[in-house]
Amino acid sequence: MQKNLAHDMFWSKARLSQQLTRMQARGLVERSTETGLAGVQISMTPVGRDAIRAAEGVHADTIRRNLIEVASEEELDAFVRLADRIAERVAKNRE
Repeated sequence: MQKNLAHDMFWSKARLSQQLTRMQARGLVERSTETGLAGVQISMTPVGRDAIRAAEGVHADTIRRNLIEVASEEELDAFVRLADRIAERVAKNRE
């Protein structure tokens, strides 16, 4: 649901709606409503899935070049510990 996605991303409903409108115009997502269900369903289109697949390699290369190759092993360990703590807090706040 669009409302849940906005909450999970810590975005306002308006911000998410604007982003989804742009993505829908590019054919990346579709929005729909179902009878009996409140809210808007968001679905990724095949074009959207292809766009994610195309970006995976570029994203991985950027992370490798700008984080993994730059940080020491100790810094990466600290980064992973911090990311785990943040993920735990976000999960706890969703409850």
